[in-house]
Order: sequence, then structure tokens, then C-alpha cells
Amino acid sequence: MKKIFILISFLWATVANTQEEAVFNQYMLTPSLVNPGATGFDEAMKVSLHFKNQWTGFPGAPRSLAVNLNGPIGEKLGLGVILNSDNAAAGTRLKGQLNYGFRFKINEFKMGIGLSTQIQRVSLSDKILSDSKYQSGDPLAERAINGENFFDASAGLYGSYNDRFMFGFSALNLIQQRLGAVAGPQNKDKGLNYYTFMLGYKYKTELYSLTPSLMLRNVKDSPFTVDMNLIGNFLNDRLMVGASYRAGTGGVVGFMGGTKINNFQLAYSFDFGFAGLQKFGGGTHEMTVAYTFGKGFFAKDEKYKN
Repeated sequence: MKKIFILISFLWATVANTQEEAVFNQYMLTPSLVNPGATGFDEAMKVSLHFKNQWTGFPGAPRSLAVNLNGPIGEKLGLGVILNSDNAAAGTRLKGQLNYGFRFKINEFKMGIGLSTQIQRVSLSDKILSDSKYQSGDPLAERAINGENFFDASAGLYGSYNDRFMFGFSALNLIQQRLGAVAGPQNKDKGLNYYTFMLGYKYKTELYSLTPSLMLRNVKDSPFTVDMNLIGNFLNDRLMVGASYRAGTGGVVGFMGGTKINNFQLAYSFDFGFAGLQKFGGGTHEMTVAYTFGKGFFAKDEKYKN
């Protein structure tokens, strides 16, 4: 178990430096988690708590916690704040993110353009110093224990047509990607190495609605993945069920259920993979708890306009 502990710790330090985004799978419920263009898009303030526990059954398995406050400012602007904590074995990543959005309408098209700025700190616990597998004086480990700070920025475009067809594109880690591109003449990277692209359509009747969606995600040094999702809402949106499949990582199947009562929303999902270490673990659990307010930031007391 100690070998696994050390392995996960150093892998975590490496992965954290790649600045991988879009950790949470329930992004369809809160698009601003993965796309700053969705900031303030729903024209109501929303606060949400997200928890994810991966690879359950392994010691030191990754756990993520995020708090997202997101809403409009007036008729055009949006503002969001995301606080994120990721832990894996002895590794910890803390991130603070500000999202800024501008939205407008052209006939039946509603568009949002957003930018996010982020600062995060990655560190390892000093507990690894007492592990029998640790080699004293390792400069990489000592630097990781002291912690490193990273600043970054992302941009996104999010939109809908007739409140049914949804689409989005986000370019992530723009600063770190640029620094990597100029690190040396041996670097041959061209174009975007970190991005997401989403398409979705909401089919609605008087009794239910179905929303199939597709998410493409590219992260440097990680497999290109494709998420295929289907969410169904019933009983005036009081009951929600969903299923998903992720291709590109050996296959991951997920199931989701939830409820929405007035302004309160609760969702839980479970997924499991078929490749590598995933098939030996207990799967991944994720939960979202959200509350929607009727007004945006700095809203006055008069009736809010949808």
C-alpha cells in the first residue's frame, strides 16, 4: 500500500502541472464549471456544491470538492466564483477562479462570451518524508512539499437557439499552454492542446423532456475523450434520470438520478470504467447540491425579469 501511496502522490504532482480541467461529470447541470461563456447565462443567481470521489476502494483515492457561485449583473454581464479543492493520496490542489461573462441575443440566438482567471496552489503533504520508500534529499519532492503556485486563464463561447439547441466551446489553460509552447525549440506543439466542445438538444413535451448531448474534450498528454449523455426530466422537472458513456479511456458508463423542488436541486451519479486500474476500483461517485435565487448580483428589489 505504501508503494501505491507514493506512486499516486508523484503522479498527482505530474497531473496537477498539466492543469487538467473539466473534472466534474455533471457539467450539464452547471455549464459554467467547464465553460466561462455560460457565466450568468440563465439570468438567475445559482450557488452549487459539487463533490466527487474517484477510484473508491483504493487508498488515497482522488476526491474533489467545488463551490460555484454564478449569476448575472444587469442585462448583459455575468460574474462567477469557483473555489475548488482536489486531494489524491498526499497531493493537494487548491484553486480559486473568477468567471466573467457577456451575453446578448440575436433573434432566437442567445450567446455568451466569457473569460476566467485562475490561481491555484499544488503541494504534497510532508507525511511522505516519513515513508520508508522516500529517498532523503529528493529536490522534486521537497519542492512539491513547499508548494507551487500557478496562474492561468481560459475563454469560452456558450449559446442556445430557441431555448432548445445548446452549444459551447472553451479554450482552457491559455497561459500555461503558451508558456509550454515557448519553453524550448524542441517543442513542436501547434494549436490548442486544452479545449472542450459541447452540443445538446432539449426535446420537450407536456409530460417530459429529453436532452441528449455530446462533449468532446482534449487535454495534452491525456486521451481524447467523447462523452455521450442523455438526461430525462419528468413530473414537471421534479424527477431527473440520466445515463452517459465516455469513449477514449477504455470505456466508462455512468448513471444519474436527481430531483428538483422549487429552487432546490439535488443530483447523484455513479460511473465505472473497464480499462486499467479503473476496473479494480469501486467506481466513481459524484453529487451536486444547488439552489437558484431569483435575482443576480447587485439586483434591486423590483421584480426580476427573465
